[in-house]
Formats: sequence, structure tokens, C-alpha cells
Amino acid sequence: MQDWLEDRPDERRRFPRTKCFKGAKIVASGHAVVACIVRNVSAEGARLELPYSAVLPGVFDLCFDSGSRKRQCKVMWRTSRDAGVWFAQQA
Repeated sequence: MQDWLEDRPDERRRFPRTKCFKGAKIVASGHAVVACIVRNVSAEGARLELPYSAVLPGVFDLCFDSGSRKRQCKVMWRTSRDAGVWFAQQA
């Protein structure tokens, strides 16, 4: 899926997203881990690329491979290989 949302004139996000390619892990219930790629990020959320049609809970922690703090996320939309998440706690 391309980043066509980022170039739309009717974009509704309060904060623009920055394209990136960062490794991260989805941690649910404290132990289930799924590796993913963060494709874009803003102060309020991100778009995640999943390696396969992984089962994704509605709420989870996202831990960036860079070691920065983990973020609690809520899934806002989902396709078979992508998910848009909102950061429940602001940085």
C-alpha cells in the first residue's frame, strides 16, 4: 500500500507523518511478539507494515528496535499487511 494518504489535500491528521523504515516489535499481553516495520510516524500515531497476516489485538505495546521507550497503541485501521495505530500515551 502506498502512502497516498499523506499527499491528500483533505488530510485530517493534526500532525504530519514522517516517512521512515524502522524496525519494531508488537508486544501484546506482555509476551506475544510480532516483528514489524514502522513505515511512517507522527506525534500521535504510525503506519505499521506486518510481515504476514498476523493476528493483531486492538491494543498493544510497540517497542522500537532503536531502544526508545515503548508506546501503547490502539489500532485505528487494518488491512492484511498494514495497520494504522494511534499512540494512547503521548511522547
